[in-house]
Amino acid sequence: MTAANDTHPARPKNPDRNGVRLVVGAGRGIGLALAAAQLADSGTRRLIATYRPGERPPGLVELAERHGDRLSTLPLDVTDSEGLRNFSEFLREIEGGVDLAIHAAGLLHDGELQPERSVSECRADKLVRLFEVNSIAPLMSARALLSAQSRQGRFTFAALSAMVGSIGDNRLGGW
Repeated sequence: MTAANDTHPARPKNPDRNGVRLVVGAGRGIGLALAAAQLADSGTRRLIATYRPGERPPGLVELAERHGDRLSTLPLDVTDSEGLRNFSEFLREIEGGVDLAIHAAGLLHDGELQPERSVSECRADKLVRLFEVNSIAPLMSARALLSAQSRQGRFTFAALSAMVGSIGDNRLGGW
């Protein structure tokens, strides 16, 4: 038996889940779409969605207006160690913990930072920034979540990446 407003009547509520979910990098693109999908899921009691500091993403603002207290939005620089520590402390305070976390923050271009098309265009400072955001940050997000895992059962962590960034399979990549 399901509630009348349950959008997924065939899926029973999972007693091993707290219903608190997190999307890191929910300001736009895939992260924003994942945040919207989590809010559409009847199993989501609360969603925490992060975005880049210094911006108020219009799509996330719209979701917050529609979903009220079910959605908490926070600025988070995924490359800032102190910010991640503070974020970890915030997550630790959530009753029951987080049972699903999706790291969708990534960077391809940003102002002066543009994808290189040849080895001659590579610059160490730009590569360091890309590795910091796209490779190191997902691991640091996972570390920040260690103490915030659901205390009611399973915990799922997923980190998204792009095939275009693959070293082993770069058939779609820039060079």
